[in-house]
This record gives sequence, structure tokens and C-alpha cells, in this order.
Amino acid sequence: MRRDFSLLELDPWRYETDAKGNRYHIHQGSPMPRIPDEILKCSVYLYSTEERANFGAPVDGGSGFLLSYPTGRMDLRPRPHIYVVTCRHVIHGEPAHMASDGKEHPGAKVVRFNAVDGTNPIVSLGDGWHSAINDDLAIRLLDADKRPSPVRAFRFIPAHLLVTEDLVTNLSLGIGNEVFMVGRLIRQEQEAVNCPIVRFGHISCPLLPPQIDSFGEDIFLAEYRSLGKASGSPVFLEISDRQRAFYKDQLEGNEHLLLGVNKGNTGYRSPAEEVSIQISKAPSAFSVHIDSSMSMVVPAWRLRALLEKEDVRKQRQAIEDAIPLPPVCPPSIV
Repeated sequence: MRRDFSLLELDPWRYETDAKGNRYHIHQGSPMPRIPDEILKCSVYLYSTEERANFGAPVDGGSGFLLSYPTGRMDLRPRPHIYVVTCRHVIHGEPAHMASDGKEHPGAKVVRFNAVDGTNPIVSLGDGWHSAINDDLAIRLLDADKRPSPVRAFRFIPAHLLVTEDLVTNLSLGIGNEVFMVGRLIRQEQEAVNCPIVRFGHISCPLLPPQIDSFGEDIFLAEYRSLGKASGSPVFLEISDRQRAFYKDQLEGNEHLLLGVNKGNTGYRSPAEEVSIQISKAPSAFSVHIDSSMSMVVPAWRLRALLEKEDVRKQRQAIEDAIPLPPVCPPSIV
């Protein structure tokens, strides 16, 4: 049931009157709290080759994160399915005429993790990716032989933290809600370990119905800067104290929910004033990409739709069916 947040004791707006008698209101929401360091450990980096992953090539690949999906068997619940999640254009690459910098980008299917011992396990995933037709999303199930050592420093985002359309309505989510993105910062890669950063911002448009981008795909807009190679980063929603108090059953005690996947910046191209700065040999050779500080985010419910596609579901089922059932203990005789 949807709560009414217009009650006086829950009203986040403070009303004042100026000297001319004009009445206006000021939002007095709580500031963004300290983000736990643990949340950084869901982030992974993607590169086009193992060599580039080894030294953290700053002009290659993209970002991603790890997500866990529950099994259908009770005896396997402690062993959920683990996915790498990123954007479709990260794994398939971009031709020069579609890239914001006017350069061709190869597909990136090599994933770099973090480990407790300070190393960065690198795994080439190759084929086996599932991508959405109408959404800029891609997922890859981590097979048992593709997972890094059990002694690991990364964490998974449970699938139950994905925001649904019903939750958007029930929590009255929309313009002004605080969000943050976890992902790469190019040229700060470091060879020894992944060092993801956090960018903070706000939802900038209604979540429902979603916006439609130039490719005809569902997105919403958030105001935070998304520089190159941040595509595929998870975008989290900060839950307010009021929402946690009134929707504790739906939120299950979680302070952050996964609102979507960062797709990229909504910048535009502008003619370059200095023609000597030639970006490429493409038609946009004498133009530059202008950052609008507005980012496109693929909604979390579109990611859930991909996870629940028939071929993706059958793949999980086949893995579970291949695992022997535990022995059945005979009934004890009293």
C-alpha cells in the first residue's frame, strides 16, 4: 500500500514567506550518509585483452559488477549463480561513428577482479554472454572454473536488491532522489588492484514511464558525471530514513538498492574552435565531445527481465540439474 508522505510529521519541505509575502518551500532532506567501503567490492573492470588488463590500460574496456541470483533448489541456496553485469556496447565494442570520442573501441570480455592477497585475478570470459536486444545490457554467468580463488575480496549484489516498477510507485521514487555510481576512473587504474570510485548525484526525470534514448531503449536520467569507461557501472539508490521506517518489509533492512546500470553520458558534439586539434579521421574530426554532466541509466527492472529470459533461465536450470542431489538419510528407528 502506498503511504502518504504529505503528513506534517513526514513532510520533508520547509515553508517560508519572504518580505513581500511570497510563500516558497525549501527541501530539508538528510545529507548522503557515509557509503560503506564494502560496496566498492562489487565492481569489476573489463578490458579487450589480458595484456591490457595486466597493466590497467586507461583507454580500453569498461566497468561492470557482480550480481548473485538464487538457485531453484533449496540445497543449493548457499551457492547462488554469479553473473558479471555490464553494458552490451562494452562487450561488443563501438564503431568510430558511434563512439563519443570518434574512435573505434574493441569489445571487452576480459574481467579483472580484486583478491584479498592484493592481487588482481584476470579471467577471459570469451563467449557465453547474454545481451538484451532492446536494452544496453549484457550478462555472463561465471562458471565454476571461471571464478577466481575462493579467497577473494569481491562481493555480489543480490538480485533481490534490484528496484522494481512497483517499488518505484510504492516509495514515490523520482526527481531529486539521491543516487551514486560505483565504477572506474580512467587514468587512475593502478596495476596491482582495482580502485573503483563513487560519483554522487540525483534522479533528474520521472522513472515511470521511462525515457527513450536515440536507440529506442528505455533509460532514465541522473545528474552525475559519467566519464569514459564507466559504462556498465552499478547505480545505487540511497534509501531515506522515512522510507526505511515505512517500507521495512519490502526493503528487508537494506540501506541501498540497485536502481540501474550506467549506460553513458548524454553529451553532444560541438565544432572545435582549434582545427589543429584533430580528433580522428571520422566526419566528426573537427568537433569535440561536450560533457553535459547528465547520465543515462538503464533501469534495474530491465536487468531483471534479461535475467529471467527463457534461455538465461534454462542455462541456470541445466547447471542445477547437473549437480547430484544430496543423499537422503533413512528414517531413524526408535
